[in-house]
Amino acid sequence: MAFVGIGLECGQVNKGLSLSSHRARNFLNSETKFSDYGDIGSDQKYEKIFSYSDLDQFDLSGYVHAAQTIRTAMATHQFTLNWGGDHSIGWATISAFLSLYPNGKVIWIDAHADLNRPDTSPTGSFHGMPVSFLLGLNSYMAPKELSYRLRPDQLIYVGLRSLDPFETEAINHLGIPTFDCNFIKEFGMKEVISQIRKLIKSEQVHISFDIDSLDPTVAPSTGVPVPAGLEAHELLQLADYLTAETKYTSLDIVEINPLIGTVEEVNRTYNLGFSFLKRFIPQQRSEHAIQLESNQGTVPVAPEWCF
Repeated sequence: MAFVGIGLECGQVNKGLSLSSHRARNFLNSETKFSDYGDIGSDQKYEKIFSYSDLDQFDLSGYVHAAQTIRTAMATHQFTLNWGGDHSIGWATISAFLSLYPNGKVIWIDAHADLNRPDTSPTGSFHGMPVSFLLGLNSYMAPKELSYRLRPDQLIYVGLRSLDPFETEAINHLGIPTFDCNFIKEFGMKEVISQIRKLIKSEQVHISFDIDSLDPTVAPSTGVPVPAGLEAHELLQLADYLTAETKYTSLDIVEINPLIGTVEEVNRTYNLGFSFLKRFIPQQRSEHAIQLESNQGTVPVAPEWCF
């Protein structure tokens, strides 16, 4: 497997995420052999982004570097772990995934949809925007490494419970499959898994997991906790399905902040993240490493359904 540390934390005000990958490395060293692609950082500081002109002043070089590194890792390894960092890294990780698997599916496990545009965001926090760029819900001219487009039918939300008005409108308008916490509590994770199984079919899968999808009572060391989240057994039940029945290729784990909370709270949060991760560490997989596509670097046309 490959490990990429992505210490980008310029998407939100809480500092400490750039330190998160060190502990993940120690865990992996005790569990498996892996190829370490190092840590990717940035000098970009937290800035509020309320317009595309604000974004023009934002340094995206760290995201470009991350996308390039992840693409290389994914093309030569059976499984790639991307450890953040805040959830804005999803723009880079999923762009890299789509460059190799243009029809692949993305499961976004999060309390938040991260679907705002700069002009719709109430907070101006960049980590609440990556999905809008992936879906092409704006006319922003991104670097080519970040220009791969995700269709609404390729995205599956799990665990949502804190949405802004534009995000609710966009999910409904685009028909994005969504299993929020209310649905999970009413019908159970087995029903969620049954429906996800029909949506994924035989496509390759990327999982983007934000620790704040969990209830803060079980995973408190994160920057934007939201009550009434997933319980540990629900998350691990989903992980067991994904690892047993899907062609998973890559995983993001984001927003575990070692500077938030007591030592016990930090340990508890990391241990849940590691319990989730442990299900994905491959022991024996027969798939061959795929080759880089000949059209590397081409920029897909923005989809017609953008609004």
